[in-house]
Amino acid sequence: MEKFVLIAILRATVSVYGANQITGSDVLYVNNGATASFKWVFNFQDSDILLLSVNTESSTLPDIVRKAPNSPISVNSKNSVYASRTQVSRPAGMNGIIVDINTIGITDENLFFCKVIFLDQSADVVNKTRLIVVVAPTISVDQPKLFLTEGDNAYLKCSVIAGNPRPLLFQWFKLDSNNVEQPITIEVQANNNFDYNISQVNRESRGSYICRVKNIRGMQDSLTKILDVRYRPVVVSPPLNRSIFEQVGTEEFNCDADGNSGTTIYKWYRDKPTPENEILFPTPYILQENDGKRLKFVKPPRSIATNYYCAGKNDLGIGEAKGAYLNVTYVPGEIYIKTENGVINSNKGSNITITCQSDANPPALYQWFKYEKDLLGIVQKRLLQSSFSGDLNLYYLTTNDSADYKCFAINYPDTLDRYKEYKTEKKISLNVRYGPQQTNITVNDVLSLIPVEVIEDSKVIIKCISDSNPPAIYNIQKIPNKIQLNANGENSITFSTIKVENEGTYECISINSVMNNNEKRQVQIVVTIKPKQIDPVPGDLESSEYSTVSIKCHATGKPSPKIYWQRYGANITDDSVIQQIYNDKVFVTGYLTTIQGELKFNNIRYTDSASYSCIVYNSGGFYNQTTKVSVSYKPKITVRPGNFTRLEDGEDVKFVCEAIANPSSISWSWFFNEVEQSSSSSITQQSTSTFIRTFPKRIDNGAYRCEARNEIGTGESAIGYLVVQYPPSITEFPKNQVVNESANIVFSCKADGIPQPQISWSRASDNKFEKFVSILNINNVKAVDKDEYTCNAVNSVGVDSKKVKLLVNDKPMILTKNPSETKFGATIGMMVNLICSVSSYPIGTIVWKDKSSATLIRDGINGYSITAPVGNEFSQKSTLSVSATNELLGKEYLCQATNDYGSDEQVFSILAKGKPDMIYQLTAEDVIQPTVPVTVNITLKWIPGYGGGFPVEFILLYKESNDANFRQQYIGAAVGNVFVFTNRKTSTEYVFSMLSKNERGISDQYSPLLKFQTKDAPPPVATVRMEPDPSGTAVVIFWTITQLPSQRKPGEISNWDYGLIQYRIVDKQKDWTVNKIVEIGTNGSYKVSDLNGEEYYEFHFVLFTNSGEFGLPVDVGKLYPKAGPRAEERKAMSKNDIIAIAVGVGGTILLVLVIVLFIMIYKKRSSKITYTSSYNNGRVKVDLPTSAIKSDVVRASFAREDEDPFANDSSFLDDDKSPPPDYQDRYNAETEVVTPSYTSFGRLPKGVKQPGKYDPVSKSMVQLPGRPTEIIRGRYSMNNLEEYPEKYDDLPEPPTINPSLDDKKLNNRVPGAFGDKRLNNAGNTKYGEPPPPLPNYVTSSHSSPPSSIASSKPYHSENEYIDEAEDNYVGYLV
Repeated sequence: MEKFVLIAILRATVSVYGANQITGSDVLYVNNGATASFKWVFNFQDSDILLLSVNTESSTLPDIVRKAPNSPISVNSKNSVYASRTQVSRPAGMNGIIVDINTIGITDENLFFCKVIFLDQSADVVNKTRLIVVVAPTISVDQPKLFLTEGDNAYLKCSVIAGNPRPLLFQWFKLDSNNVEQPITIEVQANNNFDYNISQVNRESRGSYICRVKNIRGMQDSLTKILDVRYRPVVVSPPLNRSIFEQVGTEEFNCDADGNSGTTIYKWYRDKPTPENEILFPTPYILQENDGKRLKFVKPPRSIATNYYCAGKNDLGIGEAKGAYLNVTYVPGEIYIKTENGVINSNKGSNITITCQSDANPPALYQWFKYEKDLLGIVQKRLLQSSFSGDLNLYYLTTNDSADYKCFAINYPDTLDRYKEYKTEKKISLNVRYGPQQTNITVNDVLSLIPVEVIEDSKVIIKCISDSNPPAIYNIQKIPNKIQLNANGENSITFSTIKVENEGTYECISINSVMNNNEKRQVQIVVTIKPKQIDPVPGDLESSEYSTVSIKCHATGKPSPKIYWQRYGANITDDSVIQQIYNDKVFVTGYLTTIQGELKFNNIRYTDSASYSCIVYNSGGFYNQTTKVSVSYKPKITVRPGNFTRLEDGEDVKFVCEAIANPSSISWSWFFNEVEQSSSSSITQQSTSTFIRTFPKRIDNGAYRCEARNEIGTGESAIGYLVVQYPPSITEFPKNQVVNESANIVFSCKADGIPQPQISWSRASDNKFEKFVSILNINNVKAVDKDEYTCNAVNSVGVDSKKVKLLVNDKPMILTKNPSETKFGATIGMMVNLICSVSSYPIGTIVWKDKSSATLIRDGINGYSITAPVGNEFSQKSTLSVSATNELLGKEYLCQATNDYGSDEQVFSILAKGKPDMIYQLTAEDVIQPTVPVTVNITLKWIPGYGGGFPVEFILLYKESNDANFRQQYIGAAVGNVFVFTNRKTSTEYVFSMLSKNERGISDQYSPLLKFQTKDAPPPVATVRMEPDPSGTAVVIFWTITQLPSQRKPGEISNWDYGLIQYRIVDKQKDWTVNKIVEIGTNGSYKVSDLNGEEYYEFHFVLFTNSGEFGLPVDVGKLYPKAGPRAEERKAMSKNDIIAIAVGVGGTILLVLVIVLFIMIYKKRSSKITYTSSYNNGRVKVDLPTSAIKSDVVRASFAREDEDPFANDSSFLDDDKSPPPDYQDRYNAETEVVTPSYTSFGRLPKGVKQPGKYDPVSKSMVQLPGRPTEIIRGRYSMNNLEEYPEKYDDLPEPPTINPSLDDKKLNNRVPGAFGDKRLNNAGNTKYGEPPPPLPNYVTSSHSSPPSSIASSKPYHSENEYIDEAEDNYVGYLV
């Protein structure tokens, strides 16, 4: 080996890489015939001196590659084996070489060395790589198919003739029924062969076997061998167990066998599969069919029920037999019970087992029944036990066990009808023997544990009774001589007329000789003598009123008599007017006692006239004496004249008085305002007098008094009152006025009428309303105050009104300012009408101009049409009409109005139709609502922008200020551009914004944000508490008023007019019950009666004035009427518990029926509780039945719509009025002009009859047209959302709040009355005060009817959100 001198010290690192190399391995795998590529990397310079020696192990061949210093790497041509097949290269940038050897064969497999020699080192640096030549496996083919007989051994061979590297991997597979290879061995390493052997092949051994061989490089080969096996028949479909009803129908066993050697025949066996048990045909009840595969049974008896086996036979013999069981079912046979002539005798207290047995298949179920009489004597059957054993166990026998018993054996043998029942029965009697028990002795069939009293000379029977089996005999004797009084052991003795001498103690002895025992009982008899009269009976008594009267009574008897007094049969012994005197007892004989009583009246009254009876009694009887007392007196009024209210010239009035007197002859007089009236105006019939006032006039108002007399003197008098009502008549009213700005105006209005008229003022242009004001002051008059003002005088009888005009000299003001009125969306050819409305006084001129050219437009020129200005002294309007063209789209016009005081102008434009603009001037105001808890209604108002030429709808975005995100609420086409959010939180800041929408899309911008702070909840107007009434069925409510109402007319007493108490059972979906309290005092109480003491109630309390003001409802609390407030540990027994106990004690079906009937009656009575009350406390009284109370204030707290009994009627009825007719029939939505309501009460005042009439006194309005009002949990929604149910997800990004915005500007509330606080009588808005009226609206065909404004009467939507946690309330439209 040649060596080269290394000039420089060079440290070299040698690595060997090859194609297909396994990482980290020093082995190079190359397929047979491919190229082997070696790679060595060195850390050296080309000028270095080194020697590369490549040689095969144990070989003398020369190097394959050499390199001298500063010389290229080259192949050694002296190596005859590799020189021609080797190429060497050194890629650019690589510190090493690549050596490729072509056409690798199996002889090239060896170890290759790369050796580097350094002159300054004693050892060489060597790197070794093992070259392995990869050759695919090849399997030797021999004997591809084998033919064997079951029991033989199979040898499957698999050997290879080629393959490298060794060892190879061998594995056997078998094809399943789906021709899918299933492994039957694991992978095994072997050099040349791997055989698979099967011992004693059988039917399952048949099939295709595959041997697969592969090397470690994944190359493989496979061989398939087929194994065929001859075998005896194998039963592949054996018979299944079958059941058949005895001697009914047919059943069959089916058998199928598989054999591989000649034809298969079938053999059947009975009991066991042995030759001696083979079935030979024909045989009774059994047939063989289907070439022997089927065994058929026809109406078999139970005797052939057993196992049946099937086997197949071919040339190799008989295969294995398989069988099934034939089950023959039958009905229960005769029942056997061990008895003595059907009776079983046993002693009381013993234990007994009675066994019932019957032959049946399937085994019988045994049921034991007891037959006994119920309380009505009807025999009832009671199930005692059901079991398969048939044993009835009775422990510690009692007399109740003596009865008839019946055993039933039941099974279901019919295989064609599994539900058909077959049964056999047998009856026995059980006789329980016992000695005397419950022995008693009775006197005249009366059992008593205390001495028995009998009346002298009456018939008395003393009888012995006892319970004994066999029956007892008796011995009756008197203590102490103990002489038997009854003959032959009979059970009774008789005294035809008992005497005092027969008093004493009697004993009864009952004897049972069989049981060898007896019982004794005693009774004491006392003989009594009924009371007898001593003195004669006093006659009838007559007396004058206020005198003294005495009645005496004297009698004797045994035991000592007692006295009580009766008046017309009612006991009056303890009456305070009676004095009773008793003499000392006097013993006339050894038995009798005497007693005397006296009934005395001091200052006797006419009401004491009656029949009085003295009742003298003891246990022996009684007698009575009766005295009639008659008292003379002056007339007493019994029927007083009533109080009447009549319309002038209305129905006649009849005052009626009735009186009683003794003597009964009465004369009458009538007085009007203390002036005696002519007798011609009255009708007198002895005890009755009627005074008649026909066609009452207003001068007939006053007091009417009746007076009665008889021969004793002048008696009582009584007064009734007549109020004649007449409509208002305005008596003082101002004239029309024309003034300049800054003037002060006073309008005074006075009226006469009964009831006293209430005066209010309204303004025609906007229907603004001022209540309880007779003098209207308008200070510092402005042009906007120019209007027609109406004075309204209203009472319950009628209305009177007069109008006055206020004209203010001022320059014209164009009213048509809003974009929705000045921008008109049009299409080509559409007629466009631009309307310019002007307010001015005096009336001026209106002209139209082309804004771009300032050219005056004239009527009839260039296609323009101008209507002459029309109107009145307050306002006028002019209309410019033109047909839209391309040139006119986007064109602007100028409307100019001029009078002596100045001018005004406004730009109008015609635009192409498109999306709407955003809204302007969003404002809000709120009103406190009478709910529990307190809420507010927020009214939102806005000015719409340009509508795009289409109907515009609106979308509201809102949130509480501390919320992160806005919520969306679809509003729709809001009439009047007003939307009301109901039941919002108090003391909360809300943020609002709005979008406009038409059929072209949604506005590009949100409206500016509005931040709004809701009012604080006011304090309650009363403190209220409650206590349970001692009766346990009532609760008493106590109140103290802490705040008086503020809305009162001048001169009225400032107090609440009435109150409401509402209550219901907690946690039960019951309607609220409402009681009305009138004549409310500062302090008072009220009893809520007819409550269920076991139920848990909750109560609310609210105060009202007749003018509509209310105090916020007070949550009084919750309690049990019987036990007070609920305690956590309360353990009240429910009615169900009581029923369960009663059923258990009763133990009979009759008792269960009685209890169920009782419960049904009780519930029915409970559901008819009357909620009115006659309880009076001071000035508190109840005069209104619950059925007539239908207040929305009360309804606001109902949890659900179906709990609200007044959901379809918002009226609050007067005390003397019946419920109104259905509102649905009153209105026509297309024709009625609807004035909305401004109250949360919905009260119909007296006298309001016409629908659609607004009452400014009570601020109430009857229902809106076309549909009833609805309330849901006090949260309200609109009912016209069904056409637009979608929620908008494609809205622009919600606005953000700019902290720099002026909160005061955002929080602008709508001003007070007439839009200005300059009115002296405007006042401040109080909580609960209805907002001022808005203009009336007329429903039309293209819009839904509006709901009530700022009231509790919204339309209901089915998609209303009421989740308070999410604050998903919705409002309603106006």
